[in-house]
Amino acid sequence: MSITKAEPSDLVEIMYLIRVCSIEMNSMGCLYWNYLGHQIPGLLENGSLYKFKNNESTIGVVIFNGLITNEYEKVNWKFTEGLVLPIRIMVHPKWRDKGICKELLVYTEQYALENNYRSIRLDVYENNQFALDVLEQIQYKKAGEIQLPFHSERFICFEKEIVRL
Repeated sequence: MSITKAEPSDLVEIMYLIRVCSIEMNSMGCLYWNYLGHQIPGLLENGSLYKFKNNESTIGVVIFNGLITNEYEKVNWKFTEGLVLPIRIMVHPKWRDKGICKELLVYTEQYALENNYRSIRLDVYENNQFALDVLEQIQYKKAGEIQLPFHSERFICFEKEIVRL
């Protein structure tokens, strides 16, 4: 298994992953991922999408370009100075309990460290207990909650300081 920068040639495989994850999240009442598909070609072109592959398939992605609406400005972020890396993570439901999310977050933390980011930020659908548990296990701290336009569900915002030793 490996994490590498996704390429435009990965578009079909990543769109399939988004579809599978969207169906799963929709079943929990969250429509968030339904809106991501049209952004993928641009994310592939600008190099901000990384893929987690097992031997054959992309089973997860991390997007280094996540929090982009004004609602996030209302969150009481603790780390406000220095570079902030907003992210989004998606893992195929079949692989969710295999540690993939944690591996993507650890990779992201190393990326942030190497690229001089001060903190990482992301949000999680309030009913996604699995993701909430993973973030707690690896010491992401809750910064607040937001309500996004066109979504009935709430999202919990998290952040983690990147510590240089």
